[in-house]
Amino acid sequence: MKRITFLTLILGCITFTNVFSQTDIPLINNIKSLKIVDCIYVKEYQGETYRVFVQEDEVDKYRIAILTLAIEKEAGQKLKIASADITLHYLHGPSGSMEEVAPCDGVSLFSTTLDVDRTLSTSKCAPGWRKMQTGTRTTASSTVYVDVAFRKIEPDISKIWLCLANPIANSSTTGWTP
Repeated sequence: MKRITFLTLILGCITFTNVFSQTDIPLINNIKSLKIVDCIYVKEYQGETYRVFVQEDEVDKYRIAILTLAIEKEAGQKLKIASADITLHYLHGPSGSMEEVAPCDGVSLFSTTLDVDRTLSTSKCAPGWRKMQTGTRTTASSTVYVDVAFRKIEPDISKIWLCLANPIANSSTTGWTP
């Protein structure tokens, strides 16, 4: 019987990978840096296939956060991001004392310029079902931009952090290391 072990590697956060076999883990990204370059809050946006919005009875309690990320990578390297690997960690409430985490439920196509409209792709099923990959032009670039969306965000946010999971393969059965 194979023992289940867990490993950790994220850009600043903890995640767990369940390793059952010696096959390559998908969605490995060798990202040089990732920066939040813009953050806007909206009550709705038009996704690729449908409109995403805050329910009318929750407009006073929540909003949608859309972050634009700048990702530096090796030119020529393909990049694939799954919305299930992205979470928004934030502080809100009186004096920013309440902690929250929100799953990503929308991710856009990649682009090589910051100031361009990028349509968000979302899933009606649940957060985490979308993946986006760089195309020919964005693969050739060393800097790419992508938008990510998070629903049900409180309006009194004081600080935000983004967690992008990057699973790594198991090297031993002695546990996990950061």
